[in-house]
Amino acid sequence: DFYFSDQRIMVLVNEGETTYGGSDLYIAFPKNDTAWGEPINMGPMINTKKDEDAPFLTPDGKALYFNSNGRDGRGAHDIYVSYRLDDTWRNWSEPENLGAPINASGYEFDFFLSRDGKWAFWGSDRVGGKCGNDLYRIDLEDCSVDIYPEGDLTVCKGDEIELEGGFLPGAGMAYQRLKNGSPI
Repeated sequence: DFYFSDQRIMVLVNEGETTYGGSDLYIAFPKNDTAWGEPINMGPMINTKKDEDAPFLTPDGKALYFNSNGRDGRGAHDIYVSYRLDDTWRNWSEPENLGAPINASGYEFDFFLSRDGKWAFWGSDRVGGKCGNDLYRIDLEDCSVDIYPEGDLTVCKGDEIELEGGFLPGAGMAYQRLKNGSPI
């Protein structure tokens, strides 16, 4: 897994001699227009003795979302957020579990925010899904959560929910309209 930000920063996952345990998150910066510098481990505040994976860095480079099975959580892997404290890229706030309804008893992964900051999307194999690994979304303005690309469940942050829906085997997704008819 890796993530490129608008700031030409790459966040990547690696497992090896320089990790704190399982897979760790690293940051890399461009050396020039065609090469990247050596990845730098993001440090023990982010990385644990187990696995960190699926990074997403906000466009301003200040918030990092990722999943982990090395912290107390609700399921197999939970999604966390940590905030960058300085320009070294090794000093981060204590990661915060995003809680319900985003994290459930399953494996949550690949969290990301829409460019306008109105939606969050993530994958999960939680109980109640349709296909094992389903794509969920939450409207961050009105707390409505549904399975993407269809559904109609409304909850607010912190409520316990069991989501329904998912992609059917062989189904594809090319285009989606919001409930008000506007395109995503």
